Amino acid sequence: MAAPAKPQGRKGPLQVTGGNPTWAVIKFPASKPDRERLIADMFVNASSHRIDQESAEVPSYRPFSIVCQNDEDDLDFTINTGRGERKLELVEFAPLADYGRSFSTLPLQVDQATKAASLVGLIQKKSLHQGGPDTMLLVYVTEEAFRLDPITIEIARRSLGKDPPKFERVYYVSPHDASTGSADEIYPGKPHHMCGGWTDERLAHTRAKFFHPTEFVHVSEFPMVMWLEHYEVRTMKVRILTPAAW
Repeated sequence: MAAPAKPQGRKGPLQVTGGNPTWAVIKFPASKPDRERLIADMFVNASSHRIDQESAEVPSYRPFSIVCQNDEDDLDFTINTGRGERKLELVEFAPLADYGRSFSTLPLQVDQATKAASLVGLIQKKSLHQGGPDTMLLVYVTEEAFRLDPITIEIARRSLGKDPPKFERVYYVSPHDASTGSADEIYPGKPHHMCGGWTDERLAHTRAKFFHPTEFVHVSEFPMVMWLEHYEVRTMKVRILTPAAW
């Protein structure tokens, strides 16, 4: 009997093809193993270019490569790192309990302090059961409302620094589309260049607005002339999107 499909939220890029923008929601694999393999590959590829807030340690944990996807009774993956083999556990950040236990009833945005508290609770819960020597945790999202912005990550980083989990590293990968994403280090990490110098009080009371993809509209477009090599001239259309509330 096939395993039940794993639910997912809505996340993906905005696309403009001649009119108002359309939200290209990612269709994640329905099975847990297939989805986790996609996310693990995405993290390996993203981290080969950059990990935001990466700890400055030598030797680096990068580059990463996947050795194998493990059985259900083990941590999800065995990976190679710059420091030898490690076990990698994956977890989706989807605190649905406060929102009717369904992705369909979510608000467009959750404030940073609320997300950070839920994130720290999730990491510590995973640490209790799967954390230990030579283990790492990779957090991912499939829902735009739960996307981990810099302020959320900075609040979580400070909280975990005061009560460290049993994982060597905690990373986050944010899918951009069905194959690419960006990577951050949550723990131990380093202060974010934007908000790392803020006081704890300022972080806790900041409510930054990150517009949801459904809030954007197409307002104008104009031609742009580009000069390329060998004196080749091309004209491209530049489209401007803005939140509808502006």
